[in-house]
Amino acid sequence: MILFEKVPLLPLPSFDNARCRRRGTFDREHAVLRQIIGREFAGAAGRPTPETIYTWLVADARSPHERAWCAETLIAASADPWFSLRAMVCEDAVSIYDMARVCDEAACRHAPLTRWLNRYADQPAEELRRLVPPAWAIEGLTLTKHGYYAKTEAATRKP
Repeated sequence: MILFEKVPLLPLPSFDNARCRRRGTFDREHAVLRQIIGREFAGAAGRPTPETIYTWLVADARSPHERAWCAETLIAASADPWFSLRAMVCEDAVSIYDMARVCDEAACRHAPLTRWLNRYADQPAEELRRLVPPAWAIEGLTLTKHGYYAKTEAATRKP
């Protein structure tokens, strides 16, 4: 069994800057969210509409149920961050700050998502190195053939 690494999100105040708060154009059809929800949650009972997910993503407060749907949508979008996450910002008017706030509330540590978000945070270099060590510095991780860092068998074996 291979356990993929979890990367912590930087503190939420580091996302409170003009670059992270900027929103792209507003798409009334929510085409990007519609595609993500249709692809990842097809057949799910009671799945929310793209309009509902958008409303929850940009809301100031969310219930645990709403937070879970938003976090799962962002995790699904992070499968292809350079298309889906970027398109949510550029074409669906969801800011990086909104995404970071949802991840912070949901305690999401999904590596592709948090790495993509952490790129936009404002942090002094020294504090950044202390909060998020590079994957090669974490004991027991090796690079897989697919380019992911995973725990080696020796690190997961019980004594």
